[in-house]
Amino acid sequence: MGDDWRSSANCAGVSVELFFPGRGESTEAAKDVCRGCEAREACAEYALGEGIQHGIFGGLSELERQRIRRQRVLEARKAAGACPLPSPLP
Repeated sequence: MGDDWRSSANCAGVSVELFFPGRGESTEAAKDVCRGCEAREACAEYALGEGIQHGIFGGLSELERQRIRRQRVLEARKAAGACPLPSPLP
């Protein structure tokens, strides 16, 4: 899909503020825009790859992306034959 996913995304033309709710505010309105979007996966991967820590991207909240990043690190460590958890300090 390349970088052209942005122009075909459901959020094109939607106020960016919707995707950056304040602390304690619902993320559901933003996630509703993402549901069924053909660019959802590319958008989420963009945010994950760039380490974006704020906002809703690809229907994922900051916390959801953080969990995915952690899971990917654990899977990579396991695939490499490394201990999945860091060693405790002496």
